Amino acid sequence: LDALTHMLDGGKARTLQRRRLLAAVEAEGDLFRNRDDIFLDRVGQYRKALARARRLKEMQAELGLEEDEVGWQTLKLCAAFDDPTTLHELMFVPNIKALCSESQQPYWLQLCKDWRVVGCYAQTEVGHGSNVRALETTATYLPAPIDAFEIHTPTVTATKFWPGSMGRTANTAMVI
Repeated sequence: LDALTHMLDGGKARTLQRRRLLAAVEAEGDLFRNRDDIFLDRVGQYRKALARARRLKEMQAELGLEEDEVGWQTLKLCAAFDDPTTLHELMFVPNIKALCSESQQPYWLQLCKDWRVVGCYAQTEVGHGSNVRALETTATYLPAPIDAFEIHTPTVTATKFWPGSMGRTANTAMVI
């Protein structure tokens, strides 16, 4: 049985790491127990999920886990909850890496790592889903002294939206 477990985990060292991280999550007590979650209203579920996400970030630092490390992903899997910040890591941060210049990346990635920026990826439009060719939203660069972008959503069908709690959680949007 241990041999199968090690194979599924990716080796004995990963099995030991998973067990250690699972024990750390279980030691947190009620915060990561899901048994009573179904009795919470929507706001209560959201608040508990944010508390869990925040505690996981603290645990990540305490345990010395890097965001691109298997251990961090394992810790999140051990916690097993609907994290309202998941799209920040899955969509926002990878697009910072892909679309920002080398000089912009250190600034934005540090903000993302510290959660001073929690981002969402705003591509989807009400009338177009994720059909990038049909998107109506435009961004016009306004040079100095303004040095900003004017985002224009010309119709109701061009309204940006995203599933889940990112609209309430994110403080920054990457508009596509």
